[in-house]
Amino acid sequence: MDTDETFDPCNSYQSISVPITDEETHATGPSEKPEDGASNTTGFISMFRSFTSRQRNFFVSLLLLSLVDAVGFSSITPFFALVATSKGLTELQTGIIFSAYSAAGIVSAIIIGSWVGKLGAKFCVISGMVWSITSTACLGILLNTSPESFFYLSVICRAYMGFGMNASYTAMMALIFQEFGNRSVTVISMSEALIAVGTMLGPVMGGGLYSVGGYVMPFIVLSVIQVLLTIGCYVSLPSHEVERPAASVPPIYLLLSFSGFVCFLVVAGTYMFNSFTIAFLPTFLNEQFDFNALNIAVCGLVGSLSYSILSPMWAYGTEKWPNALILELGLSGLAIAYALLGPTTIIKHLFGWSKQRVWLIYVHEIIAGCFFGATLMQTFQLSENGFTDLQLPDSDITKYGLISGLWNMAFAVGDIAGPSLGGLMMSKFGFEDTLGIFSIILIVLILLSFLLRIVRGHRIRKEERRRVSANVDEERKPLLVTQ
Repeated sequence: MDTDETFDPCNSYQSISVPITDEETHATGPSEKPEDGASNTTGFISMFRSFTSRQRNFFVSLLLLSLVDAVGFSSITPFFALVATSKGLTELQTGIIFSAYSAAGIVSAIIIGSWVGKLGAKFCVISGMVWSITSTACLGILLNTSPESFFYLSVICRAYMGFGMNASYTAMMALIFQEFGNRSVTVISMSEALIAVGTMLGPVMGGGLYSVGGYVMPFIVLSVIQVLLTIGCYVSLPSHEVERPAASVPPIYLLLSFSGFVCFLVVAGTYMFNSFTIAFLPTFLNEQFDFNALNIAVCGLVGSLSYSILSPMWAYGTEKWPNALILELGLSGLAIAYALLGPTTIIKHLFGWSKQRVWLIYVHEIIAGCFFGATLMQTFQLSENGFTDLQLPDSDITKYGLISGLWNMAFAVGDIAGPSLGGLMMSKFGFEDTLGIFSIILIVLILLSFLLRIVRGHRIRKEERRRVSANVDEERKPLLVTQ
């Protein structure tokens, strides 16, 4: 990477590149490696048209996988917490049920991130989707069990689903990183934008089916949809050569680098706050405004729509301007959004409010949806930097399995901490002030991100001076050495 003495610490992300197949590009950054259709793309449609037939099959497979996850997860969120409450479960027990998904996901990300090259990426993707289908179907037959049995069996089903879906995502993201190189982030964001439509329709569909046919109806319909999507993914996903070797280290090893550590904290924190609202916002809205399952689902449409519109734009900006403060901007937006959702005690005193307003819920959904994607896009670059900083010997699918494993492990930790740790915080501080604490944590993450930029900037300047000094010494060596 060409770096001058006026290097700006805020531009220290310029040494970060999204996973690229050419090892030499780690030194130059993504903007210096030409990609057909990426450097002069006129939009996401033209980028999709620039994909090869094989790349389009990968993209369709990613889309189908994400739909299976959306159908199995988001569709039940409007009513499952309400059903759990009606069964006599406490907030902590409900939180444990939601957290079981990610608790198993942590184990899955570590195992699959290390062994995806040995097991085969396509096998991991399809197997995980089948596990998710089985879990969704099993959840649908638990209503008439005792409260104790409902709790334990729900935990088992959610854990089984979480292990499967994290196995699928870890393997699929490794394939996407390897196949698309510089454009991986944009490809994932394009898929996320399309999936946001499914995420918007999922809760509405699940809430509607629950209102019409009760608890069992949504799970019957959702299981059938998941089966069809999994068959489509199996057909469209190209076969991939099984490399046989396992990774040299587990994904958790990447936490030893500052970049990997910051990536982990940002992803885990972002998903912790998001999963907390998924688990407990329905109950809050039901108590405050007497919202039913369908009303809660419609409320979530606003945030999902904002996310679907802006997520590809944040990804494009991240690839075009890798040094921009997109991560910090996203964290700032989320801090504001969570402060308004309660709203926090400070906001209430500031405006003289005694309780939440309905319109403020929608303001939160818009702001959170807009900045959620901004917060996550540069974390893919950070995970790549963590691997590069440690100078690990892995290559190809094992390398990307480690990077994907770190990211999915962070997602799983955050997803489990939201309902469990967040549930404990809510029991002590209340829903409103727990969200205020989330805003404070996001501010701390902003400061930590700036510290990372400064540290990397210092390291880059130091390496550049050492490289220049070595070149000068080499040039001063005599061409002929007399004996």
